[in-house]
Amino acid sequence: MRKMTASLPALIRRLSMWRRRRALLLESKGLIGLFAARGSSKDVHRGGYVLIIVMLVVTLLISVSAEFLLNAQININYMKKFKDETQAASLAEAGLNLSSFILDADTKGLGASMLQGVNSDKNTDAYTDLWAIELPDLTFESGSIQIYIDDEQSKINLNAIRNSYDVETKYYAILERFFINMGFTEDYPQAIYDWVDINESTLGGGAESADYYNTLENPYNAKNAPFDSIDELLLVRYFTPEIYYGYGGGNYEEELKDNNLVETNTVRQSASMDMLASAALEGEPADVAPDEKEDEIDKPKYAPERSRALSNYLRTSGNNLNFIAAANMININTASYRVLLSLTDTMTPETVEELIDKRNAEPFSSKKDEFLTSIFDDETREKLITFSSEVFMVKSTGLAGSHRVVITCILNRSTGDYYYYAIQ
Repeated sequence: MRKMTASLPALIRRLSMWRRRRALLLESKGLIGLFAARGSSKDVHRGGYVLIIVMLVVTLLISVSAEFLLNAQININYMKKFKDETQAASLAEAGLNLSSFILDADTKGLGASMLQGVNSDKNTDAYTDLWAIELPDLTFESGSIQIYIDDEQSKINLNAIRNSYDVETKYYAILERFFINMGFTEDYPQAIYDWVDINESTLGGGAESADYYNTLENPYNAKNAPFDSIDELLLVRYFTPEIYYGYGGGNYEEELKDNNLVETNTVRQSASMDMLASAALEGEPADVAPDEKEDEIDKPKYAPERSRALSNYLRTSGNNLNFIAAANMININTASYRVLLSLTDTMTPETVEELIDKRNAEPFSSKKDEFLTSIFDDETREKLITFSSEVFMVKSTGLAGSHRVVITCILNRSTGDYYYYAIQ
């Protein structure tokens, strides 16, 4: 009886508390209002725990949502970058195909039917040819294309000096004169010869595996085989990056003080997009010939090119098996001042200037030309120089969004073979 009497007040208090909670909920004060209105400290603590749990859940949801949005944004950017990269690569490939078409059209002598003032002689290649025209960027909805074509046979082929019987080949003599004119010693062409020859015998100041390359901190062997690319020169003794890229060595300092240098001895013609569009609409070739100034009295200045970068004057593409093949010959219609000066022992700055002046007026086309017979011996004219080219460098750049893809290749337009192909 005592137990029932003692529990009755407690039941009444609980019933009163329940009614109070119900009233608070009915007044729409919610759980927080209910917890705040409780008189018991124990109830307040319980309500605080619930509030903390609710806040933790909300914080977790916000964190998960933020991470999801961040990952979604990263995926979207990655997909856009992948799309731009793929599109840029496609545009670069299209530019390469366009370059091949231009080279083929030039071979067929179709340049003049497309652009006025272009050399239409399919038996010569000069900087007035269709392939040498500086075209504007070709813009499309998906991006743009830039193409650049240059004649590799304006340079000296390093692989053409690879001769197991006689180091004193004509091409070796040209290479030797080139380095001497640049202020270097005979050691430099000798090191190149040792790199490409077929034996381990050291030539003069050259280098082979046992006496030099194997003694380096990171040893390797002399290749004793043709170069695969021009930048392989950086592996050859003496050829530091400073010399390879043309920032020092030889008579570099003397040339800077003399200031008798020019950017280029040839002028490329250019065609604007408006010019090409107008020609397409009118059905007549656009005129890209430079304007002649009647009052122009001063003769153009011809001098060594300012750039000493070896890749501008030396190449590794051509015919490695037949040293007198046409692909190894030097095109005097496109050769640089520095290369022309190296062709024979009798070449002088005055002779080179006259040669450049004559070819700029009209490209050479006959080995029986009176001027050529007066400066070149028969063997040089027949076996070393040419007026047309087979080997070209093509650089095609595709741009899409913020992405750029560059395809650089060296090809033989006569055979369709690629000597070099790189994508960046």
